[in-house]
Amino acid sequence: METHHDFAKMAMEAKKPVLVEKPVASSAGELESLKACSEEHNVAIMPGHNYIYEPWFDRTKSIIDDGDLGTIVATYVMFNIHHPPEFTGRDSMQGVIRQILTHHAYMSIYLMGGPPACVSAFASCLDNGPVEKENVAMVNMQMPNGALAHLQANFAADDHGSDPWSVYVKVIGTKGTARYSYNDWVINKPHIIHSHTYVPYPHTIASEVRFFVEEVVGKGARPLSTIDDALACQNILDAVEKSIADGTHVPLVT
Repeated sequence: METHHDFAKMAMEAKKPVLVEKPVASSAGELESLKACSEEHNVAIMPGHNYIYEPWFDRTKSIIDDGDLGTIVATYVMFNIHHPPEFTGRDSMQGVIRQILTHHAYMSIYLMGGPPACVSAFASCLDNGPVEKENVAMVNMQMPNGALAHLQANFAADDHGSDPWSVYVKVIGTKGTARYSYNDWVINKPHIIHSHTYVPYPHTIASEVRFFVEEVVGKGARPLSTIDDALACQNILDAVEKSIADGTHVPLVT
């Protein structure tokens, strides 16, 4: 992440469109700098917000926008995949907030139509050996229209329940519900550090890259999640950390 800003800026200054892995940058200031560079050189920057390029998200966004789910009242984004201390302790790894909750933030923005008005959060470090980074976090958000979102991330344990929330998204509206789960596509073999191979994950990356090459670069299309959305995600994570540090609800200025 520390190199994202400088390398992306150099590429855009050379008139090259860029796809930047999440989190796109280390701070709101760096994101503003990348946005300005993109506009100055008239070149695309696409945040690596890979999950929303999966077909499920396209279908769900479509029925939300068409009003088929009615008024969205609640969204849940859950992540429960064990990451052992020998992995979470790497210098390249951050705590679960910065490492994973960016995904939750951009998914909620995409599905609920924009950033929240207020954030409240908790985090802990549990059974993580000598590693002191937080490995469990929960966030509640209130949207401007009053709808609620719950974001949860956990490196401390797998979910071994009958309907696991390994990676799980649910959108509840007054007229219907949409649901996405990693556990609908599972191969019983380990994958890197995961206890199982969750088939959707590599497909999110392939779909994201295909969209960047074919649509953004090839046709000049707008990314489904923009640099403004990346900035909104950064503001959410900043608010999450402030809420944890201060023990308060944190309003977001929009």
